[in-house]
Amino acid sequence: MTSMQVESCISCIPLPVVCDACTASPSETELEFLVHQVNQLPTDALEEMIYIVSAYEPQWLDVLERSVDSNFDVTTLSPLAIEVMQHYVYTNLACCFVANMDNNHTSNDDDMDVGA
Repeated sequence: MTSMQVESCISCIPLPVVCDACTASPSETELEFLVHQVNQLPTDALEEMIYIVSAYEPQWLDVLERSVDSNFDVTTLSPLAIEVMQHYVYTNLACCFVANMDNNHTSNDDDMDVGA
């Protein structure tokens, strides 16, 4: 393969697209909501989230050492780290919602069996 062929192959490879979520910061209201949701996480989920975020922001391991119940200053995080945190929190909320729906469905089935 000649260098000209290599260059033409390379030019066919799509370049990564920079999304708005990676470059734009969330609003103050969104950050406040995120912090509120983070503070609602169980301790083990909170620790796991901090470890994941610390892959993007190593200084966040200090947050874990200080206190898991502190009010997090998410404004110091990069937009990408905030997006990672949002994904973790919203996934956790969705899992809790599904688990509660499943528990409600199971208990309703049990109630129906008792009356039969």
